[in-house]
Amino acid sequence: MLKIDQLLSAKLVNRALLVLGLVFIVLTFFIALDPAYYAKFGYPGVFLFNLFGPGTLLVPLMAEHFNVSLLALISTFGMSLNDSVVYVVGRSGQGVVKPGKRSDWARHLVARHGRLGLFAISLVPFPLDFVGGTVGYLGFSYRYYLLPTFAGKFLRFLALGIVARWLI
Repeated sequence: MLKIDQLLSAKLVNRALLVLGLVFIVLTFFIALDPAYYAKFGYPGVFLFNLFGPGTLLVPLMAEHFNVSLLALISTFGMSLNDSVVYVVGRSGQGVVKPGKRSDWARHLVARHGRLGLFAISLVPFPLDFVGGTVGYLGFSYRYYLLPTFAGKFLRFLALGIVARWLI
């Protein structure tokens, strides 16, 4: 039976993930051209897009077509499931990768700032995948990771939706 780290290191899987990422970037571009057309997929479409794609870009584009609070909540659920996969990958790497100076730094950062630090980091879109993997690798519990990052993502999406509505 293949272990998850072996599966993720396979060239075919890496290429498939790269292609999937590029597809969602292209979809984001098309959604930006005509958000009203894609709004017909409703909240399930928003959830699926956030599950696999760059949801931070989707929320401002769809804010005009949806209830901003519900859009933020659905986006947060999708993105949290997406980021949970990264956490699991980090958690599975404990037996494969030996701790180094960077993991000591990350452990110190999370130990020093705790959940408040995770919350603050989740307000910023791009480093969260790294943080989720690192927190998983360092052995912090999933609950310790999920609650503050869920709240931070929700506030980020809500703010993006409100600002987008205000600008439109």
